[in-house]
Amino acid sequence: MKYWKLMTLTAVLGCGLLAVSGCESDPVAPQENHDIDAEAAQEWSLQAIEMINQMAAAVPPAAEGDFSALGTEGKSASEPVWDEEQMAWVLVETVNFTEGDPPTATGETRLAVWIQFRGDEGPLPSPLGATVMDYREAAGMTMHSEGEQGVSDLDFDLASRMVVTFQETGYDMNGSGEADIQASLVAGDRSESMNLTMEWGMDLMTPFEGCPAGSAFVKVGPYRTEVVYDGQGGANWVMVGPNHTSSGTEAVDCGVPAQ
Repeated sequence: MKYWKLMTLTAVLGCGLLAVSGCESDPVAPQENHDIDAEAAQEWSLQAIEMINQMAAAVPPAAEGDFSALGTEGKSASEPVWDEEQMAWVLVETVNFTEGDPPTATGETRLAVWIQFRGDEGPLPSPLGATVMDYREAAGMTMHSEGEQGVSDLDFDLASRMVVTFQETGYDMNGSGEADIQASLVAGDRSESMNLTMEWGMDLMTPFEGCPAGSAFVKVGPYRTEVVYDGQGGANWVMVGPNHTSSGTEAVDCGVPAQ
């Protein structure tokens, strides 16, 4: 889905998380599995909530066969194509990139999308007669950079799945996903590293013309955020973690079916 901002956040914060995590330099061996602090966890959690919100907005047009809102637009030159053998719409793409002149960073982004419509008798090539849309995505980014602050490596992998059940008044959306971020930094005689995991899930009802209602959660390290969608365009969240509680409300762009 709309994971791109998460990947951008990964690139921006990646090795910076080594600093905010409170890790200490070690001239001999890297430090592993440092805790993320509340400020960084909240930023990641809000990005994940935004991704879930965009998933909810993308479902109505996708259920009508318009896949552009599902997340490939702006990230891929291609759209999913029908695969007769898998009986699904499929997209697999890897893009290599460089940054700087001369290059100071190199890497690749990965995206794999699998979409299947199903009816009472099995898979279908279009939404016509479908009762279920099954959406699966695997995405990632690998980056190696060298600069004044040292040599850093970043590896980000994300997997998510959402099953949409077509109802008389809208769409039931049940989904979950996880991400793994590994970052390392070597500068002179010191080296640091970290591994951060994220999880999320959602149970929402999106009406044909209206706003989603239901619940979702995001877990970033030891911090867990519970989200309640009020059906009026608001997503109210509360994040709880070690010696920390915060809350807020995010706006939801409510999708409508493609005409």
